[in-house]
Amino acid sequence: MRKIIYTGVFFDMPALYSEMNKRLSRKKLYREIEKPHVTVQYKPREVNTSLFGQEVEFTVTGYAVDGCNEGVAVQFSKDGLPQELCELLEGIKVPHITLSVSKDGKPVDTGRLQFHACQPFKIRGTYQPFYAG
Repeated sequence: MRKIIYTGVFFDMPALYSEMNKRLSRKKLYREIEKPHVTVQYKPREVNTSLFGQEVEFTVTGYAVDGCNEGVAVQFSKDGLPQELCELLEGIKVPHITLSVSKDGKPVDTGRLQFHACQPFKIRGTYQPFYAG
């Protein structure tokens, strides 16, 4: 069995960036993230695979860019989600999506940005694993 590096809510890249470009005054950095997502569990010991494929709705609430990282702050909607998935999502310290990074930027640092409020809008993604290799 392949090893899961992390679980997350993943978004369709073209659709997500199209929506971000319409709604935000973006300052794209060197590299856009190819698999944009909200990380849920990093290096999980246990994973409930029955939750994979569950669609999750988020509201984008803020935007930030600092020259190294670009991203949005998000909040999830509990509507129709299994309790176990809600608990996992509630455990995320700073729910966000990294949109792009500089040559030296690391996506893990996006959660440290100071997000500025934006006109809220909704996006949808799918909860799934990201495997090693």
